[in-house]
Amino acid sequence: MVWVIILYWILNKNILISNDQHEASNKPDIVDKVCRWLLDQKISGHQNLIKGLSSMNNEDEEIPESLIFTTMKKLNDSEIQYLKKAVNDIKKIREDLKSATGREQLMGYEGAAAHIWFDALARILPKEWKFKGRNRRPPKDPINALMSLTYTMAMGDVHRTVHERGLDPCIGFLHALLPGRESLVLDILEPLRCSADAFVLHLIDCGIDPKKHFTYSTEYGCRLNKEGRKIYFSEWSEFRLEWPYHIIDESYVSLMVSDDDEEEEEEEEYDQEFDDPKIKDLKKCCWWIIKNMISFWDVKK
Repeated sequence: MVWVIILYWILNKNILISNDQHEASNKPDIVDKVCRWLLDQKISGHQNLIKGLSSMNNEDEEIPESLIFTTMKKLNDSEIQYLKKAVNDIKKIREDLKSATGREQLMGYEGAAAHIWFDALARILPKEWKFKGRNRRPPKDPINALMSLTYTMAMGDVHRTVHERGLDPCIGFLHALLPGRESLVLDILEPLRCSADAFVLHLIDCGIDPKKHFTYSTEYGCRLNKEGRKIYFSEWSEFRLEWPYHIIDESYVSLMVSDDDEEEEEEEEYDQEFDDPKIKDLKKCCWWIIKNMISFWDVKK
C-alpha cells in the first residue's frame, strides 16, 4: 500500500511538471529566456576551450605525451592572433545574444559561434585528421565521427534524466517541435557539447589514430573500427563520471557548486564526491541544466 501511494505521488508530480513545461513552451518570453541561457552556456564553453588551447602556447612546461599540447606549442604568431580574435568574436556574440529574440535570430548567433569554433579547430588540429569543419550523416572524417558518436552517447544520459524528471522529451524550446524528434533532449545537449568536444580532443591524446582506428564507406562514412571502439568506450566510461562542466563560464560553476549544497538531500544519489569540486558526473550536469530551465517558468522558485 505504501508503494502505491509513493507511485501515485510521483506520477501526479510528473504530470504537473510536464503540464508546466507544455504551457511554458507556448510563451515567447519564457522561450527566449530559456534559449538565451542554453546558448550562452554552450557558446561560453567553446570560448573558454579556444582560450584554454591558445594559452598552451605560452606554457613553459613541456608535456611530450600530449599531441594537442605539442601542436599548440608549434603555432606561429599569426595563428595565435587568430585564436585571440576568435575568443573576442565569440565574446561579442554573447553580448548580442542578451538582446536576441525569436528562435531564428537566436539560432543565427549560435551558428555564427559554432562556425568560429569549428574553424579554429580546423586550424589547430594536425593535418592527418583531415578536419575542415563540421559534417555529419554520415561523418566524413575521424574528428566528425568522434563528435557524432560522443553527442549520441551524451544524449543517452540526457534522455534518461529527462524521463526521471518527469518532463516531455519532445517539447523543446530551442529546437522546434517535429514528429519523431526529442527536442527537449537536444536542448539540454547544447550546453554539454563543449565538454563533449573536449572529450574528442582528449581521445587524440589517448592514442586514437586517424590511420589505424577508422574505416570508410559510402553508406556509413567514417567510423571507428573494433580496436578504436575499444579505446573510445574505455575512455568514455571514465570521462562521463568526471564531466568537466567547469569549461563553461565561471559564474555558472559557482552556481552549480552552491546548488549542490541546497540539494544534497534531494539528489543525494546523483551527488558524487570528487577531489576536484568542479567535477561532476554527466547525469548530475543534466539535472542541473534541467533545474535551471525549470526555474524560468516555475514562479514558486
